[in-house]
Amino acid sequence: MSSPDYQLPPKTAQVLIIGGGPAGSYAASVLAREGLNVTVFEADKFPRYHVGESLLPSVRPYFRFIGAESILEDYGFMRKVDAKLMLFASSNPE
Repeated sequence: MSSPDYQLPPKTAQVLIIGGGPAGSYAASVLAREGLNVTVFEADKFPRYHVGESLLPSVRPYFRFIGAESILEDYGFMRKVDAKLMLFASSNPE
C-alpha cells in the first residue's frame, strides 16, 4: 500500500489584493504578518473624508489581532458596549 503524495504549502507567496478598504487592508495586514509578500491596489486616494464616529464592538478582536487596537484608542474612537434595536409598527398599515 503506497502512501499518498502530500505537498507542503509554499513558505513564501506573492499576493495581490484589489481594494484597500477595511477587508482588503485587514487581509493584507494578516498575510504580511505571516510573511507573505502582499501588494494592495486601491483606486481611491487616501486619506479621504469618511464618516464614522465609532466602531462596533465586534471589530475590536480583529484590530487586536493585527496589533492596531491601541491606535484606535489613541485616536479617541468611542467604545460601544452594546446596541439596542427598536422597531415601531403602525396600527394603521397602508
